[in-house]
Amino acid sequence: MSAVQKSRIIGLSLVVMAIAWETTPAWAQQGVSDDDATIRRGLELRRQGKDQEALEEFQSAYAQNKKTRAIAQVGLAEQALGRWPEAEAHVTQALEDVTEPWIRRNRGTLENALREIQRHLGSLEVIGPSGALVLVNEQVVGTLPLGRPVRVPIGVLNVEVRKGGFLPSTRPVSISAGVLTRESIGLQRTPASAVLQAPSARRPLADGEAVDVDAIGSSRGAVDKNLADTPESANQDNGGASWHRSLGWVAAGTSVLSIVGGGTALILRSRKIDDANGLHCNVADGTVTPSDPANLPRCLDLADSASTLGVTGVVALAAGGALAIGAILLFATAQSPAPSSASSAISAPNLACSLTVSTVGATCRLRF
Repeated sequence: MSAVQKSRIIGLSLVVMAIAWETTPAWAQQGVSDDDATIRRGLELRRQGKDQEALEEFQSAYAQNKKTRAIAQVGLAEQALGRWPEAEAHVTQALEDVTEPWIRRNRGTLENALREIQRHLGSLEVIGPSGALVLVNEQVVGTLPLGRPVRVPIGVLNVEVRKGGFLPSTRPVSISAGVLTRESIGLQRTPASAVLQAPSARRPLADGEAVDVDAIGSSRGAVDKNLADTPESANQDNGGASWHRSLGWVAAGTSVLSIVGGGTALILRSRKIDDANGLHCNVADGTVTPSDPANLPRCLDLADSASTLGVTGVVALAAGGALAIGAILLFATAQSPAPSSASSAISAPNLACSLTVSTVGATCRLRF
């Protein structure tokens, strides 16, 4: 006989004993209350094998008058459904009442049910960063540090630890009946954004430092002058200039897309934070402490989304700035055709750009 069959037999034995009272003629029942009628409906549903519907009736009965007999029936219905942690808690609560006549008459059967329930349970203690949320099989069981070990079903469970500003960690944990299992889970912080850096430099530009296009092209000045003396070399240089300009336009277009995408990500991040504030979630210091515990899973999702969007936005803006600088360099190194004698005296415009790290952007100046 399987453990589930044994659990159902124990539970149904209590159903039969309870029906002996619940089906007593109305004239023999003095002061039968609404919650008694609700329990009778639940017992009938259990006899029909409709354990989920019966559980809802027993919960309704307990909500009406908080009678121990009702919470005992809740625990037995949860046992039949295989909800072992909840069943243990409710049957234990019922057995603690020594004044209820129904509990005294059926104590032996309830104790047998409790022993059967505990054969399906073990204890889990999770060690990790303070304030982190602990989930077992995607169900929230508490926040670290846990006040006491959590009662969980036996078998291999997925244990997940989440905290705002950190990458979540999930791992399988094996639970044995009647055994305390300890699991230590550490978290890694969300990676910081990439450092803004020009493609041709080995260090990031200081705030306000200018990239002078004239200085960049000066290293090629002497060679370009000699090559420009012959038609063949002029054609070769024009081909190189065309290649530089084409690549420069590609870099410029990609830069615009990256900047637009980064700005959009930061706008969405701001909206996620507004949604979290609407739920009264405190996500400013890396922890999530909503005023209403029922909002905790939603607050965590909003905090994680805001963190991811923030990193994505900064990285996208950094990439857009780097591509913009690359496009400027490509345009600067693309040599224009040799000027005619009539226009050789006219000085070429001087373009200089600076990258501002603190505001994630670039500033350009055109001098004539």
